[in-house]
Amino acid sequence: MKIEMHRGDTCQVSFTIKNKDDSPIGRIFDEIYFTVKNAAYDKDFLIQKRLSTGEITRDGDVYSLMLLPEDTDNLIFARYVFDVELVAHDPTFKQTAIGELIIREEVTHARNE
Repeated sequence: MKIEMHRGDTCQVSFTIKNKDDSPIGRIFDEIYFTVKNAAYDKDFLIQKRLSTGEITRDGDVYSLMLLPEDTDNLIFARYVFDVELVAHDPTFKQTAIGELIIREEVTHARNE
């Protein structure tokens, strides 16, 4: 999965969790984490959204989150890694999908608005 956006913009990210046969998984998750870092091995994250805080929402089989201007205002123009980690406790289930977040240039920075 690849997400491209301009720094300081708003970007809606939606995804459906599917089985290997491309059918919706149909499972209710206890927690979902969307985490962005400079590199996978970094301990500290730059952005994190969670289902439990309401930052990730569910509508049927589609999950959505919003990357807000303040999430990326201070990031440099670069490529970052992210993952979407799915956690369900009944039965125990944990799965991670990895992707790339590309922050593109902007001309009007937040401090100039």
